[in-house]
Amino acid sequence: MIIKEFHYLSFSYLECAWGNLLPSIFKIWNKSTHSVLQNQSFCEMYKIEQLTGGSHFEKIILFPIKTGGCMMLSNYADGMESMTHIISKQLKINILNFRISSNRNKFPVNSLSCISSGEMLRTVYALKDNKWVFYSCGKPLWFENPEYYTNRLIKDRINECIISKYCNKLGLDILDILDSAFWATSDGVVIERINW
Repeated sequence: MIIKEFHYLSFSYLECAWGNLLPSIFKIWNKSTHSVLQNQSFCEMYKIEQLTGGSHFEKIILFPIKTGGCMMLSNYADGMESMTHIISKQLKINILNFRISSNRNKFPVNSLSCISSGEMLRTVYALKDNKWVFYSCGKPLWFENPEYYTNRLIKDRINECIISKYCNKLGLDILDILDSAFWATSDGVVIERINW
């Protein structure tokens, strides 16, 4: 799987220690409805695009990163953002949610949101529905460059390149957030719903 081939990619950066995250996750998901697989790789799990809608069983992969914190991805196009609110509230941590779209999408959306202890602190996005729309709410975070948001073209206010720069400032530039090798961990834990 090559990240750059995705039309959409949603992922979350959780500012917490790996050892603190898993017990909380296991409290959220019921073991009778979810299975847990250890030592999984993102590249093995996500050979297809994240799906829209909620008619399919959810699946997430969590893995620690070398610079500290954890990454979370799901098989839902929205990155299961509602779940990140629950995790943030339970663990009283910050979670950054990112959504990247390729330029070849008919309806692209690029976004950043920050949740702290379950409360939304910051949202920035540029999306195209019938026309391009830009939205910003909350104080800019330390790694943001608000000058980007004044670009004349709305689609250039927050895009794949800008999100990649933000990730690099956060220390997620182990290789390159858009390089498949970044996601090639085999330390991941996959949690998958197996029945309703």
